Amino acid sequence: MKQLRKYIRHLILENIKFAAFHGLGLNPEIMARDPRLDTCNIVWEGEEDNEGCPEFNGSGQVQPSEVETAVAYLNDLKPRTLMVYSRGASILGHALLSNELTHVPNHVIFVSAAWKRWGPIPLSAFNKIRKRTIYHGELDIKVPLAHSFELAQGSSVGILFKGDHYAGKDYISGNLQMVRKEIENSYPNLFDSRGRCLGTLSEISWKSKKANIFISNSGEGLPDWGLSGYGNSKQIIQQIEWVRHISGKSLK
Repeated sequence: MKQLRKYIRHLILENIKFAAFHGLGLNPEIMARDPRLDTCNIVWEGEEDNEGCPEFNGSGQVQPSEVETAVAYLNDLKPRTLMVYSRGASILGHALLSNELTHVPNHVIFVSAAWKRWGPIPLSAFNKIRKRTIYHGELDIKVPLAHSFELAQGSSVGILFKGDHYAGKDYISGNLQMVRKEIENSYPNLFDSRGRCLGTLSEISWKSKKANIFISNSGEGLPDWGLSGYGNSKQIIQQIEWVRHISGKSLK
């Protein structure tokens, strides 16, 4: 029955509308929280499947097996729009370098794109994508906002005020609690009583809401703490103040 449905879909040239590449430690089901990504409730495991999203189990540099999965998925289901979150952006970047890739989504939505962090990818690889929409939270302590402006290459980046890397939870545990307290000394109105960011990337990545503002800029003046680790409180404050200065939106 699966093969029959797949044959019919290919016969009428019906590509799936939305799909997603998830981030580190996540899975397709989490991406399915976005109502557009309901196909991700099913894990795509191979060409015998006619729906679903791929699962990537790596935890470090993007592995050849992950690239093979990404390429096979894109070639098979041919999604028109692909949302890539965090490490998923790096997986897509490596897939774009593959000679085996025959289908590039028309539109890619990048959310907190960790495209530089999991193995070298030339920026030009992303030029194969016709339309790019890029979102990033000003409080992201994992992936520098500067990386999204570099990816945008002069186009706009959608900023989420008071948004972090993942669902408001970046600063609630471990050593990052101390970073939060240092930020609160300067800006106490960024977090709730539990230490969660008052704006979260779930607002734009999984609940389909809009960014607070789109900024077209080179990103000059933004901090960049490199390809691993976390930013410190000074860098995050610098990142926030850069956004507020460019946007003209006060935190007070």
